[in-house]
Amino acid sequence: MLIEPREARLRTSTFTLTAARPRQMHLTTSFTDSPNRLHTEAMYALEGDTLKYCVAPPGRPRPEGFATAKGDGNTLVVLKRLPLPGHDSTGPLAPLP
Repeated sequence: MLIEPREARLRTSTFTLTAARPRQMHLTTSFTDSPNRLHTEAMYALEGDTLKYCVAPPGRPRPEGFATAKGDGNTLVVLKRLPLPGHDSTGPLAPLP
């Protein structure tokens, strides 16, 4: 589950990942109140149960690192997969089915 700290428009996003170095993510976002889609570019790293990605605003080039600077419009996201109830949380998690 992802909870945003601000009011956000209802949306659905899909993404594709590449194995290229640096790892690249291409996102397409559709809003429930608009027929327009946003296309954004990001870089990502998947380390164990942590997914980290840095995404540029629409129309801007893909970020070159996992950092943001005042006014660049980039967003850095770090997501951590939690263990499923009833599973051992001391070892690495198995991939979800």
